[in-house]
Amino acid sequence: MTKKETLRASEQGLRQYLNPDIVVARDAWRDEVMGQVDPDHLVFLDEAGSTPA
Repeated sequence: MTKKETLRASEQGLRQYLNPDIVVARDAWRDEVMGQVDPDHLVFLDEAGSTPA
């Protein structure tokens, strides 16, 4: 049996090691952007099983 792998961003779980100014800036950017984005207009493409043509 193999260990299940989970894909996640490299900075996940490392927030405590980031410069506090970066954390504040990212949070402010996220709050600003998420207030302007309509989730009904987002499209996600899963290309995990695709091959380049």
